[in-house]
Amino acid sequence: MLNRLYSWYGKRTVWGVGAVILVLATAGLIVAFSGGSALEETDEQFRTVQVSRVSDISGTGALQLVGSVEAVSEVRLQSEASGRITRVNVTLGQQVRAGQTVATIENASEYASLLQAQGSYEAAVAAAASSDVGVAEAKNNAVDAYRDAYAAANSVIINSVDSLYSNPRQATPGVKIQGGTYTFFLNEERYALNAILEDFQSTANTLTPSSNLAAELSDAREIVGRVQGLIQAFLVQLPKQPVEGIFTTAEIEAFQSELTTARATLNATLAQIDSARESLNRAEISGTGSTVSAADAQVKQALGGLRAAEANYAKTIIKTSIAGTVNTVSVKTGDYVTNQSPIAVIANNNALEITAYISESERGRAAIGDTVTIEEKFEGTVSNIAPAVDPTTKKVEIKIQTTATELSNGDTVRLSIAGTEPSDTDTSTVTTDIIVPITALKVETDRIVIFTVSEENVLEAHTIETGPLLGSNILIDSGITADMRIVLDARGLNEGDQVVIAE
Repeated sequence: MLNRLYSWYGKRTVWGVGAVILVLATAGLIVAFSGGSALEETDEQFRTVQVSRVSDISGTGALQLVGSVEAVSEVRLQSEASGRITRVNVTLGQQVRAGQTVATIENASEYASLLQAQGSYEAAVAAAASSDVGVAEAKNNAVDAYRDAYAAANSVIINSVDSLYSNPRQATPGVKIQGGTYTFFLNEERYALNAILEDFQSTANTLTPSSNLAAELSDAREIVGRVQGLIQAFLVQLPKQPVEGIFTTAEIEAFQSELTTARATLNATLAQIDSARESLNRAEISGTGSTVSAADAQVKQALGGLRAAEANYAKTIIKTSIAGTVNTVSVKTGDYVTNQSPIAVIANNNALEITAYISESERGRAAIGDTVTIEEKFEGTVSNIAPAVDPTTKKVEIKIQTTATELSNGDTVRLSIAGTEPSDTDTSTVTTDIIVPITALKVETDRIVIFTVSEENVLEAHTIETGPLLGSNILIDSGITADMRIVLDARGLNEGDQVVIAE
């Protein structure tokens, strides 16, 4: 083959071409084994990072939260009975009024029970009306009870209490014992009872069965109770009197015995008033007759059955308690629901607020009235902060009001609450805490580090101890100092990497 090339092109030409091919092949091998890596090194692009001094970012970052847009007035309707939906009366977006029926569950048996209970109640009322109950007698007993109450109260004051006062009918009655903290009460109450007992006597003299006996008996009970309270105050203070007081020990004991008896008399008077009121009430309910025990029991029993039937029937009629817009409807006609199945959500979508949660350590970074940036374009205001941590969520709930019409009920939004910057002259609010973004942390298998950049633009790792989370930031307990310039985003970086610092 080579001899044939020699004969065709000449020996000199063939050797020249061969030399050129050898040089090119050698150059290709050099590029393949060494030149490629050099080219790769030349073309390598270093990671660009942002750095900042720790003191410039600690405590000044905004509190970053996620919140839910909710209606101030919202109700989530659920079924209270099991059965098939027979009718759905609303559609999505419909405006409804308070009390409007949203859906109905099959209720034929409940309606039948309701009719039966109504019949039983009407029969019991008719039986009570026909019984011979003594309304007139009950009214006369009420008048007597009122007059007896006046007599008992007046007798106790004059015969038992007034002995302990110097001038019981004067503006300053002058209690004779050492009343301690009760002195003012004992004097003021005795003077007030002068006018009260006069009115009590006047009413007792003019009271008739046609008067408003229920109200008068309530007044009588209140007056007797006041007299009883005055006696009780004396019974508390009498055992505390000094031995060398105005009264001897024997006199003190006599007063105690007399007031104890008076208290028992007033207790019996109160029981008489209560009995008269009860008898009067039962007589008026029954309409006529002298006894109401059996008839009244039957009426109440029938009424209880009626109320239970009404409650069971009402559970099959699902109504909204507020006016608003139907935001969701979870059922349709023919669906079978069980107890507590979701039916619909109705809310006043024109009155919205945002609910968010912060940790206990972040509570000091938000205050009522703080401005909130919503989705980086709307503004809101912190309107309420829970006074304590919720034991279930272990978080503190905050409420944010906004007038942004672009938000909708149910939206999830990003929130930013700007921290309050301390003034140059107010050193009381300056914090020494080191707070950095969570993105500045590199979590490794055995440590957590933060990177700084050396003079040669190489990443240096600093092992740190972390504290609690503060939104999108974290408190650093140890490992770095406030004058360090740290990398703000350590994601994808490793110790020893060469980087470029962003301008």
